[in-house]
Amino acid sequence: MESDRPFEQRPEAGQEPLTPPPSDVAVAYLDEAAAVGRRRDVYVDRRLSARLHVANAIVFFAFFSLAMFASVPSRSTSIMLVLVPVLVWSRLQTELRESRGAQMRMTGQARAWYLAAFVVILGAFLTLTWLRISGQISVSPMLLIPGVLAGIVFGIFAFRDARRSVRQEHERPPRPPFSFGERMMTLAIGVGLGALAAASAAWGEIPVVASALFLVAVLGMLLWFLTAQVSGSVPAPGAVWRAPQWCVFAGAAGLLAVVAASPAFGVVVPGAIGFAIGTVIIAAFVVTAFVGGRHEE
Repeated sequence: MESDRPFEQRPEAGQEPLTPPPSDVAVAYLDEAAAVGRRRDVYVDRRLSARLHVANAIVFFAFFSLAMFASVPSRSTSIMLVLVPVLVWSRLQTELRESRGAQMRMTGQARAWYLAAFVVILGAFLTLTWLRISGQISVSPMLLIPGVLAGIVFGIFAFRDARRSVRQEHERPPRPPFSFGERMMTLAIGVGLGALAAASAAWGEIPVVASALFLVAVLGMLLWFLTAQVSGSVPAPGAVWRAPQWCVFAGAAGLLAVVAASPAFGVVVPGAIGFAIGTVIIAAFVVTAFVGGRHEE
């Protein structure tokens, strides 16, 4: 039921209400607000956002599915190491997205949709994990449910951005060079992934050391994420990486996932091979850390 009372201002305490603008001025304000939104949209790369959502769908489908099928009782828990490159990917793609004009701030409706999707996917994952570990279900297509749900959610986001990009005139803003800070952060990521690959192979032989490395990696990522949220001076390698860095990261994440998940499928990677894989990962990151990033040819 609509109220018959006119719109009432609620001024600050001790302040007089503002004089409402004339109707033509109010319309001009609204038109200018729409123009500001259009100018901002020029710098938001919707095509990149759509591609990143597709990549997220693949990453989280693979992660949830691998974790589901590898969560077997009485076998190695080294599968938890796969969480590390997934978290690193989440941060890197956020940096890339923000470098192309996107903002992580969301409206109340968008936040509610994200939260609902997160709760549903996480609920399905935890429920099926408990059923899997307790032995109530064995290998079954049901284990794909969390990954499929994640793929559908990110697929919807990708379709939305792809549809908006069709009518978009995008102008790429200038980007910073591959600075010393980004190079050092690239090296740190490589050392972390390489050390975890070696640790995952030695999980059964020296579980204390391997678990300690995992804890250090998680704490380091939390420090990185929190510092990036409160400070604008934290290096953002995801914003300046080119194809060589992204390819090396994808390869390192894949190798770490294979080594970490293999014990759950009855295949034990010897510690020496794990150490060799870790060394290769670190060496590859050392090389790519000194290859020019975006905007450096």
